[in-house]
Amino acid sequence: MKFESFCLQNESFSYSWQHHGINRCFVETVSTSTLLLWIFCCWVIEVYLYKRYATRVGDNERPNSSLFRIQVAVIMLLSMLCVFRFVLQVTLIYGYVVYGYMLLVASVSVLMWPLALWLTMLERRYVLPSIPEIGRAHV
Repeated sequence: MKFESFCLQNESFSYSWQHHGINRCFVETVSTSTLLLWIFCCWVIEVYLYKRYATRVGDNERPNSSLFRIQVAVIMLLSMLCVFRFVLQVTLIYGYVVYGYMLLVASVSVLMWPLALWLTMLERRYVLPSIPEIGRAHV
């Protein structure tokens, strides 16, 4: 396995429009970096709000939900899928050649899904206070 440049041969990060389309290096780098930035900013805000205002929900007060288990399983599957995709790209598609954007996409994806899982667990164990209704209740 050898490490090549950041992008594929005949592609450049600075020239995004090539051969009547956007090259893969540019799209995957920008989309995953933007997504990580967005998720990390929302993650910081939500963790701050939960640490400051949330109250812990007891184990007996939480429903035993099968949909929650499915959600956790899907998040874990997606994190494993990122690693599997990277290994598949390196071994079968590009012939044991690693490009920089592939490492970036794999590492960012491996960081994003545990953050999502951590937020899911946080939302499951804590509850934020709701605003009391004034007057009549909603029907």
